[in-house]
Amino acid sequence: MKSSILAFALLAVATTAYGQAAKPGATGPIALQATLVTESAPVLQALPNGGTKKTYAVTSVRYTNREVLDAMRLAALLDGTISGWTLARFTDANDVGNLYAVKSGKTAVAVPTTLLTQPVVQGHADSGTLTKSTANSPELPNLSRRAYVSLTVKGGACTSAGLQNLGAAGLKTGATTTPVITHTESFDIAGKGSSGNSIVTGTYKIQRSVPVNLAPFFPGNAVP
Repeated sequence: MKSSILAFALLAVATTAYGQAAKPGATGPIALQATLVTESAPVLQALPNGGTKKTYAVTSVRYTNREVLDAMRLAALLDGTISGWTLARFTDANDVGNLYAVKSGKTAVAVPTTLLTQPVVQGHADSGTLTKSTANSPELPNLSRRAYVSLTVKGGACTSAGLQNLGAAGLKTGATTTPVITHTESFDIAGKGSSGNSIVTGTYKIQRSVPVNLAPFFPGNAVP
């Protein structure tokens, strides 16, 4: 896991030299580890005295970054392979963005909401600071946020109470340094599956967030 985070960070830093006009933002690799547990149809057994017995069983299927990317490949959203692709959250300088599949040299591809959505805060309690260095400066956070969130995993509605950390870093392009908000989070997720009698459990994490020039991933006028 550490090596993949490092590789992603190096990719993000390398893009600051991209030729197109810089688009300041931030990105962080997603780590999804979930299990979908589904109840199978019961097996009905006749008993000698005219009674019946129903036998129930469950099946468990892993649902991770790989399964999300493979579903995107099957939907012809990638380049025919999942090799070199990873999942990441991309945001503008104000922490507004979404989830994407990303690969060096390719335009970022939005993750379909039927596969995975980013956590949406439904309630929170913050500790830390919000600072404006001058009257006209943006307000930058240094916050630890205990958050209650909702998200969907393979169409299943999930909730979680976990931790977000909001910070600030500078993206340097030429002689200009632009402040951007960075965002990490960790949630233990649980919820109802999208069909039948099923549940979803697991974890959703962004363990590192770095400033990035968004231009290589969002060419032209595109933004996260």
